[in-house]
Amino acid sequence: MACYFPEVALNCDQETKSETDSFAMTDENLGRPTDRNQRLEAALEANVPEIYFNGFTASIGVGDMILAIDRNGQPAAVLNISYTVAKTLAQSLSSLLATLEEKTGNSIMTTEEIAEPLMQDDTE
Repeated sequence: MACYFPEVALNCDQETKSETDSFAMTDENLGRPTDRNQRLEAALEANVPEIYFNGFTASIGVGDMILAIDRNGQPAAVLNISYTVAKTLAQSLSSLLATLEEKTGNSIMTTEEIAEPLMQDDTE
């Protein structure tokens, strides 16, 4: 399988692909691509909003998860995510981050890990 982003040094074959890297409720008769690289390429070529965010608030609703995403402290979008897709997304992101950390030898810090030392009083 060819990697959609060949400039990235990650191998896009079965070795690094987990079952949760791409998931969609698809009907083969609809003609939608099911390969993760094809789906990514189709999404990037579609006329849909591209949203960058650097903050979020997550909440649970009666029937789904709610993710309010922020860009520089300002609301950017609200995503409603089914429980099943939210869990699958969490596993996929975790897997991708683990691959990134393993390949680069760096541990990605969480916002809490960054905020804690920044919030400490400098007078100590």
